[in-house]
Amino acid sequence: MTGRQSHRQNANSIYCTYIVSHGKNELFTHVRGSYVVQLLMVCMKVMTAASYWSLLKPAIETASLSGVYGEDGQYAFIPVSFGFAAGAAFVYAADYCLAMMVL
Repeated sequence: MTGRQSHRQNANSIYCTYIVSHGKNELFTHVRGSYVVQLLMVCMKVMTAASYWSLLKPAIETASLSGVYGEDGQYAFIPVSFGFAAGAAFVYAADYCLAMMVL
């Protein structure tokens, strides 16, 4: 990788961090275009992968090793699914409540 490419990669990483930390609404008021959409897609993929590898996979492994969810852990996805659904419901409820407070 040449120096110019590494600088561009660093700039993209910083830009993705900015998008995630400050929200897309603030960003879209300043910059528009397909490049921004591509960066948002990259950020989405990074966050999805991070949530799987750091949260869901260890939870499934822990549940399968516990021996409670089948002999070989074949039902280990059940508690993780409930936790994932509860987290999604909490985020939805928080978003709804915050929107009602602002209005």
